This record gives sequence, structure tokens and C-alpha cells, in this order.
Amino acid sequence: MKFWKILFWFLALSTFLEVTRVPFSNSVSPGDLIGLALSALMLIPYYGFAYEVNIGWKRLWQGFFILYAPTSIVLSGIATYQAVPFLMRQADMLSWLFLAFRIVLTFVLLYPPYRYAFHSEGIWSNNSNNRDNHVDRTRTV
Repeated sequence: MKFWKILFWFLALSTFLEVTRVPFSNSVSPGDLIGLALSALMLIPYYGFAYEVNIGWKRLWQGFFILYAPTSIVLSGIATYQAVPFLMRQADMLSWLFLAFRIVLTFVLLYPPYRYAFHSEGIWSNNSNNRDNHVDRTRTV
């Protein structure tokens, strides 16, 4: 789980930097704002998976993943498709390795939200917000 915690904090820092960059940008398109909102929203399942915390409802994250994953794969595919003609002209090994890394990275980044939504029964079987593990410090013995 340590890898996923590091990944979460890296993505959180990246999202924070993007949020702070937007006001100083010369041109902001609606696509930039939508992408920024999706990046911020995706931090929730990354956090939940890394720290094994249930946030919201399982069905919500399942539905969100079903919508987000194809969109992410298609957008990554479009970027890959646009890179192929360049790679055919400039056929160096480093560019092809970067392309392969980008494809693998897309699926690695989809893994935590997928596991959080569909295969984290231990997280979702706990009572809401881990109330079973809550220690009441106001009670006297």
C-alpha cells in the first residue's frame, strides 16, 4: 500500500499545481476545467484505496469508474494515435519506449479506482466511515 500512498500524494500535488496554474494561464478552455475537475474528483478513490477508507458509496464509485475508464482510455488512445505518425518519421527507440510507458501508465492509473470500486470488500464491509473502530474519548470508565 505504500506505493499507492506515494502515488496518491504525487497526484494530489500535481492536481494542486494545476489548480494554481489556471488563474495565471493566458487561455483556459472548458476542456481544461473539466479535466481539472475530473482529476480532483479522482483523488477520492485514490485516497480511499491507498488508506483503505470508504468515502461515499460503492455504487457511486462503480458508476464513476464505468464512465471514467473508457474516457481515459479513449483520450490516451487519441494521444497515442496522434503520436504514431511522428514516431514513424522519427523512429528512435526512446520515443517508442515513451509511448509504451504512456500506455502502461494509463492502465496503472486506472488500477486503484477499479480496485476501490469493485474489489475492496474489506473497505466497504466496514460500517460507514469506520464507526466500529471509533474510540469514544468522552466516556469515563
